[in-house]
Amino acid sequence: MNKIVLLPILFLFTSQPTFGSSEVSAKECKGLDEKINTVKEKLKNGYTSGRGEGLKKKLRELRSLHHTCRNKGYSTKSRDQERD
Repeated sequence: MNKIVLLPILFLFTSQPTFGSSEVSAKECKGLDEKINTVKEKLKNGYTSGRGEGLKKKLRELRSLHHTCRNKGYSTKSRDQERD
């Protein structure tokens, strides 16, 4: 009986949050391309193993958000990039 109760509770605490949620605003999407490029530049420079893993995680999160923004039709460019 205890296992049946504990198993669903365990899944609640170990499940990963969903990135790319539909709860994204146009404001969050502005400048996203620039943020992605900044992280890519940091990855090109030297870094420790821990820092590299953190940068890769950040890049995955930004790319997921970028995908969601583009699917919603929001611009991911900064205001300066849109003028060009």
